[in-house]
Amino acid sequence: MHRIIKELSKPGLIVSRQSISCAMLSLAMALVLFTVQGKAYDDEFENGPISERRAIINKLIRLKMDDGKLVIKQDWQSSTFLQKQDEMDEKVNRLVQQQGMDAATAQTLVRKAMRSSRNSHPLTEAFNKIVGSDRAISGRTSNSSKHVRSEYSTNNILAKLRFTVPATIEMSFHEKTGPKRKCTVQQNDDFLFEYAGADFLIKLAQKPDKSIELILKNGDESNTYTGEDYEDLVNQHTDVIKNELLPIFHHIGIGIPLTSDSKLVKDAVRLRLIGIHGSSAREFKKLVAKLDSDYFEQREEANRILMDDLEKWRNQIEIELSKRLSPEVRYRLTALIKGNQSENEVDQIIKNQELLNSADYLTTLFDGANEQQTGAINRQLQQLTGHNVQGFKAWNEYLQNRGAN
Repeated sequence: MHRIIKELSKPGLIVSRQSISCAMLSLAMALVLFTVQGKAYDDEFENGPISERRAIINKLIRLKMDDGKLVIKQDWQSSTFLQKQDEMDEKVNRLVQQQGMDAATAQTLVRKAMRSSRNSHPLTEAFNKIVGSDRAISGRTSNSSKHVRSEYSTNNILAKLRFTVPATIEMSFHEKTGPKRKCTVQQNDDFLFEYAGADFLIKLAQKPDKSIELILKNGDESNTYTGEDYEDLVNQHTDVIKNELLPIFHHIGIGIPLTSDSKLVKDAVRLRLIGIHGSSAREFKKLVAKLDSDYFEQREEANRILMDDLEKWRNQIEIELSKRLSPEVRYRLTALIKGNQSENEVDQIIKNQELLNSADYLTTLFDGANEQQTGAINRQLQQLTGHNVQGFKAWNEYLQNRGAN
């Protein structure tokens, strides 16, 4: 199972299978950022020119799921990608305070100014930092509104980039010294990740129809794992993903995608269940009533409370919008959702996989739930099944028996 990890390990380093398994479990439940609390992965694989640039690669390649497909998050599309946030905030505040400009307009102007001052595509600037402090032997870059190309060669790495609007992204990094490994990431209607050395290959390939396969080769040994999409691949081959693929992603710096099993997703579902079934459900009804108050101050207060904890109320707001509402309430609730509709990965996973309505999934939430969350999970399961039991053991037994019948 761990032959590829052994292949990449430093000579003389002793790492127990148990420590690797624990570390991988933590990584699987981490955010897309590659930083993980606890044991550092740097010591588990042989470093080389690629892994030494993992911090920059992590800014370039962060993966997410989009309706079952693996895609690269294009965070660098923002003109502030390489700018310090406090620098931007300072300039925005100056425009607001000195010229009386509204914050949204000031932010737009500052972003345009930052972009113009660099006179290059933000992706190009980020990619060019792959060179780091090394002196480039050769390099060339071309930018247009729809096309970006960049290629740099140093004494120890060859890095290539091609980006075409709207969705074609190709990046490759080839070590010229050290382990001399090659990493390639491509995205169009499909997705490809390859990491290869002298006698090993890790390949993750997804087709436009979402079907995906993971190929692990080490010497003469080769294993292939498939799934209907990435989530299905993770569910079917959990140990392989945690012990073989995710450690490599971390070592290189590639941000891992969230799945329904990620801690962040489970926490969000538990929070929404509290909003549906907890005492906060009654509070929500009172807040909606306040949104229709004759007094402006009460409407604003209710709006602020909902805004401050929108993740908690989001599911209830969406349900409420399906009902008959006064124009004032509908306007305010719609504005809350649309104003924060980044449709982040967690929202997509919860909606697309209908996790709030999956009894099998809800039973996995008992582990790690507090008393209030446990009560909300029980009530949601009772509502979905019409059955009245309590706790993981009872629900798991009931669902297994129901499936057998």
